[in-house]
Amino acid sequence: MTKKEDIYRIISKRIQEERKRASLTQEELSERVDITSKFLSRIECNADNPSLELIIKLADEFGISFVELLTENKKKENKNEKFLKQVQFLTSKFTDKQKEQIINIIKNVKKILN
Repeated sequence: MTKKEDIYRIISKRIQEERKRASLTQEELSERVDITSKFLSRIECNADNPSLELIIKLADEFGISFVELLTENKKKENKNEKFLKQVQFLTSKFTDKQKEQIINIIKNVKKILN
């Protein structure tokens, strides 16, 4: 395998990992980045290669850096890290006011549960 093939294999794997981490289907993610779900499937299976522009778009959508999408994920996340990343992803496009409202909702839920 060449270096280029290795890089695209890692990218394919990381896109799939990040999509699953964000609890998105291929259809949902493909709509968000304006590609077909078939093309996304081919990328995740390493049967097709994303453009540089698409890699950047995907990294932005996942709320991670371009470099993180190109780097093999060797560290296993614990449940809290996974939860926090998911919350960060889901709220990445929220305004500061919306984020503050979410925090208040969580505080109220905590009071009810305790």
